[in-house]
Amino acid sequence: MRAAYITGRLGKEPEIVSPNGSEYSVIKFSVANNDESKKAQDGSWDNVVNWFDCEYWTKKPQPWLQKLAKGVEVCLECTIKQDTWEKDGQKRSKIKFVVNRFPVVVGARTEPAKQEASMPEDDEEPIPF
Repeated sequence: MRAAYITGRLGKEPEIVSPNGSEYSVIKFSVANNDESKKAQDGSWDNVVNWFDCEYWTKKPQPWLQKLAKGVEVCLECTIKQDTWEKDGQKRSKIKFVVNRFPVVVGARTEPAKQEASMPEDDEEPIPF
């Protein structure tokens, strides 16, 4: 298994996509975190922002959208997946992170939710791939 833990902040508002004929919806979002690297020339430190494209498959997306917003800090347990496709005759690929669990949602939306909801349970049925 190609597993990763990502901690960072959502870089934009999450987006819901509902594939035709599927009982699942996918919440797509990007997470940013900062890293520092030392410059070889002068020994100073440089701040580097890393971006991770993530998606979370769920039957109940609305409770998650009430908690997730741009700037919210999260800790994610993910599986690493590589998508491949062809465009203009060239093969392309992209790494994305499929979220298995949200062990921690540090922040939350600051505006009031439209309806009350608790966080969904992590024991939803596995996603059929």
